[in-house]
Amino acid sequence: MSQSNTSQNQSPQADPQTAGPTRQSLVARFFSRPTIVGTRAISLCLAAALTVLPLGLLLAQNRGRIADPTPVLVIGALAASIAVAATALLRIRLAPHVAAALGGSAGYVFFSMSWVGAGSTLTHLIVWFGASIALSAVVLVLVGQSKITMFGVTSVVCVAAVATTAMGLAPTNTPTSTPAALAFTGEVTTTPNIYLLVLDGFARPDILASQLGDVDVELDPAIAALESLGFALEPQATSNYAETLVSVPSTLNATLHVTPETPLTLEERWAYAQTALRGDNATVSFLSSAGYDYWHSGSGLWDNASCDASIADRCLGEGVSSFEAESAVWSVTPLRNVLGQPNPDSVQDPVKLVDQILDARANGAAEPYFVFSHIMTPHHPYRFDRDCTPIDDPSSSLTVGHDAHHRGLYADQVTCLGKQLEASMERLIEADPSAIVLLQSDHGSAFNVDFDQRTWSDDALEERMSIFRMTRFPDSCRSNDPRAQSAVNTLPLIHGCLTGTEPSLVDDQMFTTNYYPLVEVIDR
Repeated sequence: MSQSNTSQNQSPQADPQTAGPTRQSLVARFFSRPTIVGTRAISLCLAAALTVLPLGLLLAQNRGRIADPTPVLVIGALAASIAVAATALLRIRLAPHVAAALGGSAGYVFFSMSWVGAGSTLTHLIVWFGASIALSAVVLVLVGQSKITMFGVTSVVCVAAVATTAMGLAPTNTPTSTPAALAFTGEVTTTPNIYLLVLDGFARPDILASQLGDVDVELDPAIAALESLGFALEPQATSNYAETLVSVPSTLNATLHVTPETPLTLEERWAYAQTALRGDNATVSFLSSAGYDYWHSGSGLWDNASCDASIADRCLGEGVSSFEAESAVWSVTPLRNVLGQPNPDSVQDPVKLVDQILDARANGAAEPYFVFSHIMTPHHPYRFDRDCTPIDDPSSSLTVGHDAHHRGLYADQVTCLGKQLEASMERLIEADPSAIVLLQSDHGSAFNVDFDQRTWSDDALEERMSIFRMTRFPDSCRSNDPRAQSAVNTLPLIHGCLTGTEPSLVDDQMFTTNYYPLVEVIDR
């Protein structure tokens, strides 16, 4: 009996190491430790690639829009390093390929990509993390103990990460010089300092009154104060294009450069805009030939409009660099409330601009000079209340700012901007009484605009194409021609004033666009 019991007790048990895969549960297969040579090294590469892949997609999808991709690459390198470290720690308890999947999925958590769809950051996190884990589970179960499959999966992910990043870094077909046909010539007989302030998205006062309904806008006191300083409000001022990318270059080059006969792709528009906005344009070319220094002031928010020291004689407000790329990345991560908010101190406004101009003048800056400044207000992100106090959470309007519930915020930006213009122009004109100053928008607001529609309604056209414009010219330089109130004729007016000749005005046209190739010509 004892021998029988002993024999039974010593009967062979199933060896878990030799158990076939058919007897393993899905969870067991997922968390099993493969014995493939090189798996530990591959797991680190896989985690880094999975983390960088969303940033590569961001760069590829925004090719040409991100003026300086360096911040994105730095963020990607830091994220990949963290993913590698996390994977190394997870491997202590988990199989290498499981640790890589979890470490790489963390990259999707932080870079959840705004194109998943509208919704909160939490929604993005749930979608991306859940999708990543589910896909990883399927792939890794299929991988099993196969060395070839493991290397194949890793290679595909790594190639995808490198390829998408390289695609986003590839140079665009950027124009390198102002077309000769745009050259303005003539003997300059007077050289006042000239200031051109582009106020992004500032609708004309009559449009503000009609489109915003019962939302209160306090702009009349500022307009009256500016008129007392010699400014004239242009009641029929219009833009020629519906978007900044083509509107501002059109103003600076005095040409309707995008037409149905001469279309530009979206990538080409970004390239053309960056070239013109940084100073390679007909306005700077003409004024430089007339002995003017070029002073450039970027918005402090949009990288494409930042100062190019190889073109500008003086960069204003460049102590704090633009942070568009960093903001775009962080705004779709859980850190958006820490790192993704626009910092009002680094965004240019009229008061800061005039402070910088007066400081330069006090330090013996050479004259005459031409100042170009791109002021982001009242365009979203909405950063101020109507008393110009920074609001607590501008990130809520970082991506979309023309929904109906943003009307009040937009009205606050307009009210604040009016106060800033009044205060800043009083100081500027006191210091420079002979100055020529142009305060004009690139386009209007968009509360009634559907950019996906090929044909726009009358209300949408009127709102988007009617712009705020107040100019301070000598009376002898003003024109009664209705075309003079079109943004494309800004440079011809300046040219005519400095040369004492009748301005050669461009025929006035409007073009609607939807941030894709040109869609429609609007008859005046």
